[in-house]
Amino acid sequence: MTVQNPHDHFFRQSFSRVDIARNYLEEYLPKEILPLFDLNHLELQADSFVDDELRKHQSDMLYRTQLTSGDEAYFYFLFEHKSYHDPLVPLQLLRYMVRFWEQQEKEQSPLQPIFPIVIHHGPRPWPPTLTFASLFTIPSPLISYLPTFQYHLTDLSYQSDEKIRGQIRLRIIFATLRTIFNPQLPEELDNLLTLAFQLQQRPQGLDFIRTILYYLTKATGKVNQTDLQQALLKQGQSGERVMKTLAEQWIEEGFEKGLEQGLEQGREEGREEGREEGEEAALQQVGWRLLNTFEVGQVSELMGVSLEKVIAWQKELSQKQASGQED
Repeated sequence: MTVQNPHDHFFRQSFSRVDIARNYLEEYLPKEILPLFDLNHLELQADSFVDDELRKHQSDMLYRTQLTSGDEAYFYFLFEHKSYHDPLVPLQLLRYMVRFWEQQEKEQSPLQPIFPIVIHHGPRPWPPTLTFASLFTIPSPLISYLPTFQYHLTDLSYQSDEKIRGQIRLRIIFATLRTIFNPQLPEELDNLLTLAFQLQQRPQGLDFIRTILYYLTKATGKVNQTDLQQALLKQGQSGERVMKTLAEQWIEEGFEKGLEQGLEQGREEGREEGREEGEEAALQQVGWRLLNTFEVGQVSELMGVSLEKVIAWQKELSQKQASGQED
């Protein structure tokens, strides 16, 4: 199934791992705050509180933990994946936290403290206004009558790779997020992949690398498959294996999309006929896409279709490109 929001997908794939969330908290929580939490009890919750209309710009994740006193507490991660600063984030955070407390009230549970965290990776730094009261211009004596809280910010927009802390997986995640809006992203691919391929011998290391590469190709228009292939080939046989797996993923996605279009057409022209046409259209669309990266023989092998068919696709693709009709 095609991922609709690559930023959300990458964030969830990364921070749903307890070890990565814990490493982040250990490295980035304020020094005076960290000793108050017992992170041995960190546990991911299924809850989400982001509004549907904001979901394309925000992702959230809730973790339950304990204070060192033994009392229950929560970390609420809000991932801002828009390319600009939203001054209303404190209001949105307050809304999400109140929803959580209302949920506890309905369950007749004691209200538990929430530590709000915002992770931002846009191209411009986040303004240093981290409190809810910063939304208002009022005389200072009135501030105490407003809800009072601040959130912890991790702003990746200005951090160099050298300043990113943590274990190797967390550093790679943050290096990827920091780079994603950089117009020079294709030139940074080699360094990013060299860092990522340090994980190739670790458990699920290659799966993690594929997640990163999939994000890089889906989240921006700055990295095409040719850029990716050239960078991967520099990683030797491991890079070639990852490239083949990505190609298979692209094939599956393209086929599903083409088949869906064919089935839609089939509702009007006859379901079985539409399905057959959809399958053929899907194969051709995927073949064209792969021909921008692979040789004819490689496409034939990857897709399991005849060499003659791929050659025909290549001729038709060349004609479309020459006439400026390529999608």
